[in-house]
Amino acid sequence: MPPTVWVNVHMKSSGTVTIGELAHRFGLATHVLRHWETMGLLTPDRDGAGQRRYGRADLTRVALILIAARIPPPPPRP
Repeated sequence: MPPTVWVNVHMKSSGTVTIGELAHRFGLATHVLRHWETMGLLTPDRDGAGQRRYGRADLTRVALILIAARIPPPPPRP
């Protein structure tokens, strides 16, 4: 049976977090999240002032990106 991974994406009552809050939650630098956005891995909403607002789906996606980064690549084919 494959292992199960539980991801806790508990949010504030507003339902969104800022880029700084998201980076802190996962121990990342904010520039990493901005880079992932330029690569199309994240698509945060923007508030009225144009600031990024990350929702529950974004938190889940960041967690999955970090989990996937730990998976070793397959061995080369002969």
